Amino acid sequence: MQCETIPYKPAGKTTLFPGLELWNEVTQRITNHSGYDLVVVSRLIEEKYEVHRFTVLQRPGGPAVTGIALRDFSLPTIVRTTLGRGTDLDSESDPAFGLIGVEEARAIRDAGPTRHSLEAVAKVYRTAHAVQAPPTKSVQETFAIPARTAGAWIAKARDLGLIPSQRQDTKEAWASDYFRNLLDHLGQGRPDESWASFSGVLEDSIKHLPPERAESMRLCSKLSVTIFKMNPRRPPTTPSKISLDTFHPKGPSP
Repeated sequence: MQCETIPYKPAGKTTLFPGLELWNEVTQRITNHSGYDLVVVSRLIEEKYEVHRFTVLQRPGGPAVTGIALRDFSLPTIVRTTLGRGTDLDSESDPAFGLIGVEEARAIRDAGPTRHSLEAVAKVYRTAHAVQAPPTKSVQETFAIPARTAGAWIAKARDLGLIPSQRQDTKEAWASDYFRNLLDHLGQGRPDESWASFSGVLEDSIKHLPPERAESMRLCSKLSVTIFKMNPRRPPTTPSKISLDTFHPKGPSP
């Protein structure tokens, strides 16, 4: 697979934080991804790349474009793994995206949640969010800390204004963001390992909810994993739609 990332320069750049600027619009031309050629146009919206246009092209002598083939494409994964090829970000193999070295990450972990440490946490979190990587997992892996510790440090960074408040416009958007995180873990193709990794993040994300809502989210997440095991070629989107009112019957939690 080959990829060319082309920024649309008239759209300009956004400074995510001092030292990192991201193009507001990029086009990714990907050759021979699972037997197809792809063109992905992404735009930076509220500090996150969202896919504006996605084109799948049949290669000469290659398979036709079918609905079944389209289900094999994970847009968040495509954006995350190819975006860095045209930027200064290492978005393929480094959970810190090339922003923080191993020795620096170890020193930050040993220092605890100081202001300097939380600034580094915010850099990793906001960059992961921008390229559609799981932010909490990226923080956890960068600093080699447990998921609960990562969640606590992220909360402290948010309290200091280093991380923007979470978008909770509607209950649909809140649940959609939550399930995108779950589906990203399932997309690794190992449901049991993915669930084990995700469960720690889940507990941190729902600890502020009333007990009955938190339990509903646990059950619905496990249902999604079960559905995925039964039919891994079809992402388990139905539970998120069914459970919106269960999660937030009176709107998003503060």
